[in-house]
Amino acid sequence: MPTALAAIGIAALVAIPIGYLAIRAAEGRGGLGAILEPSFGWLVVRSLGLGLTVGVIATALALGLAVLVEAVDLPLRRLATPLVVMPLAIPSYVAASAYVAGLSPLGPFGQLLAGLGVGPVFPEGFTWSVFVLVTSTVPLAFLPLRAAIARVDGDLYDAARTLGCSRTRALATALRPVLGRAARSGFVIVVLYTIAELGTVAILRYDALPRVIYHQFLSAFDRAAAARSALVLVALVLLVIVVAGGTSARTRAGDRGRPLRYHLGRARFLALVPIAGYVLVATIVPLLSLVAWLVKTPSSGLALGRAVTGSLHAAAIVVVPSVVGAVIVAVVAERGGRAGRTLGRIVDVGFALPGLVVALGLSVAALRAMPSLYHGWVPYVLAMMILFVPLGVAAIRGSLASVPPSLEEAARTLGASRRQAFWRVTLPIVRPGVLAAAALVVISTAKELGASLLILPPGETTLAVQLWDAIEEARYGHAAAPALLLIALAAIASFAIERRGMKEAAR
Repeated sequence: MPTALAAIGIAALVAIPIGYLAIRAAEGRGGLGAILEPSFGWLVVRSLGLGLTVGVIATALALGLAVLVEAVDLPLRRLATPLVVMPLAIPSYVAASAYVAGLSPLGPFGQLLAGLGVGPVFPEGFTWSVFVLVTSTVPLAFLPLRAAIARVDGDLYDAARTLGCSRTRALATALRPVLGRAARSGFVIVVLYTIAELGTVAILRYDALPRVIYHQFLSAFDRAAAARSALVLVALVLLVIVVAGGTSARTRAGDRGRPLRYHLGRARFLALVPIAGYVLVATIVPLLSLVAWLVKTPSSGLALGRAVTGSLHAAAIVVVPSVVGAVIVAVVAERGGRAGRTLGRIVDVGFALPGLVVALGLSVAALRAMPSLYHGWVPYVLAMMILFVPLGVAAIRGSLASVPPSLEEAARTLGASRRQAFWRVTLPIVRPGVLAAAALVVISTAKELGASLLILPPGETTLAVQLWDAIEEARYGHAAAPALLLIALAAIASFAIERRGMKEAAR
């Protein structure tokens, strides 16, 4: 019973920022009815248009890359997957800052283009936002597609060939049953990421909803406009979730006669060209840009050390309550029947909410309920819990599902209480999932930009905030070191995700 009540309390956290945003928005000029003004409609069109465009292009590219990696006799196949997934280690706002810095007149690529008589090039607007977000989000769609193709039975391809189908049509016939749901899942993930992303659109100066909300919050005396814009963004996110309901990437696993392999013959080495091209624009160019600026203008060791210390301090404060909350929700969701699964889905909504919106809602709540908390750590910790407890739940539920309830029941029959049975029997078994959850929370906290910009306590900083400040002031050399450190941290997470995807594909 106490565990269930705690899980309900964690799920209720998701409603706090949205509820207080609605209250604040209703108090401004025009109230909630102002949301119906044409200006809001235009912002929705811009944000949704960006999300759909990035979603379509990224999913199409991911499908092509997944087919090359899993369904074709590709040379160096084991190396191909880590290379395609590698851009997950570069947060999209870091990639955006790398392109802006690299193409600036003093940047390495800006100088190269100037020598060729081209330029100057200023990365900004819709086209550049699409380009950067597509290169950053292709792996999000690639992973479910690759896992689905890995389950295809190669005998289906052979059967289609014996029935007279061409090689291309036989390949399509074998892939069609598994690709639909996986493609929809990847597409939805990319769209949700895109419409919630603040750093990329702000750095590339594209007026989507997150950028508008941020500037409204900073520049307007009456922040009701920011609250209304945030509510519109929440409605847009929830609309995408509802419309896409049930797009899980899981496919029915069956026994395979053998893996699917489409033989390209002499053209098999040409199949490496699109993979190499993607790796070039998504990974190599941003890294070269950042390294060149780091060599040219070394960062202040004192400022960098302060940012690293701030990131570790923030993560240390966030990780314990987040992991404890994730364990509670995971247990209730896995063992609590239909009601538990419903609570788990409610908590999952927090991961889809933009960090900017969660922070704005909690700042309004703190000012209304307990102003003394506004400049403290409580709103920040709550924001990180709303955003990242779902990550921990996903990591822990995977381990918890492998623990038979009969083990705890046996401990209960030997005189242990429910709590003792969990601590002595279940927790040691699920410890790897708990440690993975802690790692994901720490890395995600270090990368989070939107929430940190709004509600990080005064005087505190993180690597993401330092990077943002440097890019805002066009101090690209000072942005390089925190950007590279963020990439190093995110590389740990992407490696864990890639290994998890390989395990899922093998099941």
